Amino acid sequence: MKKVLLLFVAAFAGIGHLAAQSSGSGELKMMSERLVTCDDMFYNALVLIPRFYEEKKYDSADLISKFVSQNCGLYEPVFSYQVLRRIDANDMKLNQVFDLYLGYNKNQNKSLNETNKLSESVISYLETYKEQYGVTVNNTGYPQYVFEVQQKYYSFIRRLAESLLNKPGLDSMQENLLRFYANPATSDFSRWSQTNYSGSVIHEDYKQQMKRTSFSYRMQAGLWTPNGNIDILGNHPSIGFGFGPRINKTLIEMHFDIAFIKSPRDYNIYAYDTVFPTHRFETIYFGFNIDQPIISTRKSEISLLGGTGVDILNIVENTSQDKNTNNAVNLYSFNLNGGLEYRYFYHGLDTRNGVLSSSYIGLQARFNLINYCNTNGTDLAGQYTLISLVWGGFAKVIH
Repeated sequence: MKKVLLLFVAAFAGIGHLAAQSSGSGELKMMSERLVTCDDMFYNALVLIPRFYEEKKYDSADLISKFVSQNCGLYEPVFSYQVLRRIDANDMKLNQVFDLYLGYNKNQNKSLNETNKLSESVISYLETYKEQYGVTVNNTGYPQYVFEVQQKYYSFIRRLAESLLNKPGLDSMQENLLRFYANPATSDFSRWSQTNYSGSVIHEDYKQQMKRTSFSYRMQAGLWTPNGNIDILGNHPSIGFGFGPRINKTLIEMHFDIAFIKSPRDYNIYAYDTVFPTHRFETIYFGFNIDQPIISTRKSEISLLGGTGVDILNIVENTSQDKNTNNAVNLYSFNLNGGLEYRYFYHGLDTRNGVLSSSYIGLQARFNLINYCNTNGTDLAGQYTLISLVWGGFAKVIH
């Protein structure tokens, strides 16, 4: 065992020794000396754990994992390896593994500032692992060679989990975790809500996480296209925004849309006991929408939309004998709408500052039924379709 640790540390000692030999003075020799950091240890763990394991030197791989976790903490890359080894050895209940993870992080968080705070949630850890797995572009801030070694390491973890799925006597919790590590991209955390996981750390943590509310925000721009009697109003550009809570994946959103630019043809409005022709146009929609995902993958989502609110056709027109006097005329309509939205998550889970967040771009199609009250004027009943490009995101406070 001592030989393994000597090999593990030799890489760091060699760096300092070579640098010292190349220095020409005592001062430069002193400047070449360095402390071994946790980044150094993690990098060597990425290289050596797969190597020893594939050479069937399991005790050596386990020793490195234990050495790193004791000195630098129970998180990636060594935590996933330790979970799989516990399943393979059946020497410790997985509840205890995650209890150790949570207990370690809670103690560590007492001495860490907010920007470095670790996750005290198992589900948050699994969500972050799921998002980071399969990333092909190096946006970690580490050198490319470190990123490539990391990719090889998690390929090893995937193969190890796949091989353990053939192990006889697995319980449902062990099998579920193995399927997660074998293919994180397709994992659905909702399975942890099932009663056969009752009492487990992950089941209880899942219930607590689902009680937490995410915050959603979006901005969009698109084309307002009328049908029916309101076809006289013509097509118009539209912009909008929305925000609201997301509870158990269901988004309840307060939403605003504005469509503008003059109509191509005149239409008649009734105001101040008189009918006036106008081609002025500006609509404002204010309402509440519900957004429910119906298809989800690791990087995308399709949601069913539904909502209701008020549509206001706002017209500023001269409605008096004085040509210098303009008056605002508002025509109101109840709005009932529904549609679909596709989202692609281009920026994955980010856990900085204790917030779990993600960003997306998307395409939204929404069908709206309206009937502007315009007695004695042009019949403005019909429907319009709003096709929009969307940018938005979700954020959730984690502990």
